[in-house]
Amino acid sequence: MSDEAGKIVVYQAYDTVMMANLAKTKLDAYGIPCFLTEENSLSFAQ
Repeated sequence: MSDEAGKIVVYQAYDTVMMANLAKTKLDAYGIPCFLTEENSLSFAQ
């Protein structure tokens, strides 16, 4: 594995959990591994 393959990249920051989950679903559908950070803390801010 190259150094680039193990690198975490911030793709986008979202204001709502729903928008973040929509983006995650699209990335997952294309086989792009991804995860959301601070998903639980965002739900309280809405």
